[in-house]
Amino acid sequence: MANSKAVIRNGGAQAFYSPATDHIQLPPAEAFSSAEGFAHVAVHELGHWAFAKPRLDLTKNGAFGSASYAAEELRVDIAASMVCSTIGIGTDIENTAAYVQNWLQRLKDDKREIFRAAADAQRIADFILNFHPEYRAHLAAAEAVTGQDAGEDQQELAEAA
Repeated sequence: MANSKAVIRNGGAQAFYSPATDHIQLPPAEAFSSAEGFAHVAVHELGHWAFAKPRLDLTKNGAFGSASYAAEELRVDIAASMVCSTIGIGTDIENTAAYVQNWLQRLKDDKREIFRAAADAQRIADFILNFHPEYRAHLAAAEAVTGQDAGEDQQELAEAA
């Protein structure tokens, strides 16, 4: 997270990203039942940070509880699970699955939404993972072998949706 240069403030009882001040607020690590839980929440909030206009600009400016906010939450939570899985951080899949369950109505209303959400989540995950030096080295090696930018596949998926 340090490589991202995101402004991260520690303290308080809630984790959130503030678009108004462009900072991530995290409770102390001791407030979580595990280091993995803390890491997953931190990556989730970094996902909101990545989602914002100065970076990936995927925001639709939805208020808490709105359909656009639900869409952002779905994308960010999928991305956080992708990032944690990629770098070997255990994740509470039951908790994540229960959380994503809240957004199933949106998926039922629009059958293609899952494809758009997955494509956006992959963009968010790739953006975050590019701050991880070992991941960057792995990606560069893969691109050298294939001769193709690894991001092209995600762009094709997004366009298909």
